[in-house]
Amino acid sequence: MDATQLFAGLPGITAEPGGAKYAILDLGAQALAWQPPGTRGVLWVSTQAQFAPGVAVRGGVPVVFPWFGKGLDGTREPSHGYARITDSVSYTHLDVYKRQAA
Repeated sequence: MDATQLFAGLPGITAEPGGAKYAILDLGAQALAWQPPGTRGVLWVSTQAQFAPGVAVRGGVPVVFPWFGKGLDGTREPSHGYARITDSVSYTHLDVYKRQAA
């Protein structure tokens, strides 16, 4: 898994615990790659995805918070809430998982 290509220069984390592979972009804490041991990757990222601060990445698994789409009244911005364009992420839970898997 080439993090340089996967993240297009933005910060993120990759790990390969127990033969599985995953990659999470700091921007929105978005999962961009997940591959169970001995299989192909199961997440999709668009070839048209834009990797830039403040722009939601198209594909993967984003954190959707605090609303879906444009919200109940249809006027909320950005679509799917602000969490997916937030660039500050704590890896506390991921670090614990990596230590347990080692």
